[in-house]
Amino acid sequence: MKRNRVVSKKTNKLKTWKIAFIAFALGLMTIVPFYFGEQTGAQTTTGTFLVANLTGEPIGSATPRGFGRYFATTSGPKTFDVEVVNVNLPFRTVLEVFVGETSVGTFQLSSNKSGRLHLEAPEQTVPTVAEGATVTVKQGATVVLTGAFALPPTPSPTATHTPFPSPSGSPHQSPTPRPTMTPRPTPVATFFAPLTGETIDGVAPRGMGQYVEFTEGKYLNVFVGHVNLAEATVLTVSVDDASVGEITLDDDGEGNLRLSTANGDTVPTVAAGSTLVVKNGETTVLSGTFVVPTPTPHPSPSASPSPTGSPTTTPTPRPSPSPRPVRFFEGRMNGAQVVPAVTTQARGGVKVVLNNDETQITVYAGFRNLSSEQTTATINGPAIAGETADTIFELTAVGGTSGHFAPATFDVTAEQVEQLRNGLWYIQIGSTDNPTGEIRGQIRARSHHSVFTGSETEDIAVFRPNSATWYVSTGTGLTAKTLGTADSIPVSGDFDKDGQTDYAAFRNGTWLISRSSDGGTTVKQFGTTGDIPVRGDYDGDGANDLAVFRPSTGSWYIQKSNGSGMIATQFGQNGDRPVASDLDGDGKTDITVFRPSTGNWYSLRSSTGAFYGVKFGQNGDVPVVGDFDGDGSDDVTVFRASTGAWYSLKSSNGAFQAIAWGTAGDIPIPGFYDGDMTSDIAVFRPSNGTWYILRSSNGTYDFKAFGTNGDIPTTSN
Repeated sequence: MKRNRVVSKKTNKLKTWKIAFIAFALGLMTIVPFYFGEQTGAQTTTGTFLVANLTGEPIGSATPRGFGRYFATTSGPKTFDVEVVNVNLPFRTVLEVFVGETSVGTFQLSSNKSGRLHLEAPEQTVPTVAEGATVTVKQGATVVLTGAFALPPTPSPTATHTPFPSPSGSPHQSPTPRPTMTPRPTPVATFFAPLTGETIDGVAPRGMGQYVEFTEGKYLNVFVGHVNLAEATVLTVSVDDASVGEITLDDDGEGNLRLSTANGDTVPTVAAGSTLVVKNGETTVLSGTFVVPTPTPHPSPSASPSPTGSPTTTPTPRPSPSPRPVRFFEGRMNGAQVVPAVTTQARGGVKVVLNNDETQITVYAGFRNLSSEQTTATINGPAIAGETADTIFELTAVGGTSGHFAPATFDVTAEQVEQLRNGLWYIQIGSTDNPTGEIRGQIRARSHHSVFTGSETEDIAVFRPNSATWYVSTGTGLTAKTLGTADSIPVSGDFDKDGQTDYAAFRNGTWLISRSSDGGTTVKQFGTTGDIPVRGDYDGDGANDLAVFRPSTGSWYIQKSNGSGMIATQFGQNGDRPVASDLDGDGKTDITVFRPSTGNWYSLRSSTGAFYGVKFGQNGDVPVVGDFDGDGSDDVTVFRASTGAWYSLKSSNGAFQAIAWGTAGDIPIPGFYDGDMTSDIAVFRPSNGTWYILRSSNGTYDFKAFGTNGDIPTTSN
């Protein structure tokens, strides 16, 4: 049986997964005519346009195909493209493109056996191509595909040059049906398999399988993520104990296997109850069973609902965490995530909330600084980062270069819920200048510092040092958990990648984490006595990384949760306060310090590595983390402890904001308490154990007595 090694993180223009596996057999029958027909008239008026049909010998049971395109305007700018599909070689195989005998560039094959070389002047060197020039794609010295550039064919005129035939005889009794495009095949069998596995070094893996069978063929997709193993680890995939292929993990612990009979792959036949297993050697990493993806029916209320049970006045605290299905997801949008990447200053954010019955989602999204007016907004999937996929839902366009969409609600199936939980959806916003997408963001389960109960909003929770006990308000009572010691620093967050906050404590360089995914405990030594813990998502995978700031040297040490290694950098000095904020809105925490002695902020932007500095604050101010304008980027913000005033520099427009909320001695605790996409200004008053929250959604306030003097609120920095 042929084995297929494939993985994610490709940076070329792929076909959507449905087209790739339903209509790939058509190949260039649909691709080439598009370029031939659409560009024919341009060659004589705007410059030279040439195309090349590329063919090659079969590799295994798959025949490669491709095309080349060359366009040179009369004013000078040129572009050159070569795109190939169905090349049955290993993932990341390097192919070299030649025009005549001259090498013009290289590209790597993606996991979908496709690839693209795109050259555009003046940024890149573009060869001058003449009619009849040969184009060859090679692997080393072996020719994979070849062809010759030619003018696109022009439509042949009719013999009589008459646009419409003259009528003769009597009219037809019945009109001849107009030919239509070939409809998309109807599946005869569809199954999906949710995959779960044991935690690997404190991280819970996830995955899913999809199988679709048509009368003309079939395909199988297997996606895995959060697999905390080394990059390039090869996992084997089996269906009903028979090996069907391999997955090679990328640096985020993600990967996929795509098999399609249209590509010449051997695809197993799957039925309801078939097993799907992913292994690392002899060790099972993930497993599941294929089921029919029938839509979940919406519940119908009965005429007189009967109560079930009676609530207790004070619920018994849970002795240990228990896993809960994740229902809240977020994404940060930028141009780097678009395929291919777009250079833009635009940013955006999205939040997706799944209802309790798991039948509907509500989408909240916003964007800023597009290069031109917003035109489209779609949620697409299933695809991991670096891939493209079909549109699942469309948001109503709002126009402008900055704005927010009205909350939109959509029905979802059980299979779509599984895709969402596996991080296989992304949102993409198009503009006039970038109609196919200017910014994009992968939608993942994300937990903030205080979402212990799995609610949409952050929980009101405290850590009580004298008893090393955590208390969480559940709305109807409380949950209590003992973890840490009296001198521990609370560092709650999602460390096991399940989208739910874990209880966690830091003491003298030791991290103690109670995993919400399986109730187990992770103990890790990372840091030393005197280090300041600065947990955050520095690698952008949706989970918190172990991170410390060492005041004695001004050094940062970060253990990335995606398993790709450690970051160590000197940034800051003794006396600086480290801040775990995402100031550039790329979904990754930036290395940032606030210098109280001068009131200066210094940051290394994770998106570009560029240095950023701004004077904002004074000695005695407390730096806080929050997105107070809801644009998807954190804002430079301080709380002036002496007066209880908040000062913020909005990332969306550079505007200054000052709000008096609190008093001397209060602890700032910004968070997402009201369920929108904007951080709420809030303080905890130790003197009376009360939380005061200013809602960003409507400007009203809330207060709750929960805690006592000496408690540490979990939403504080």
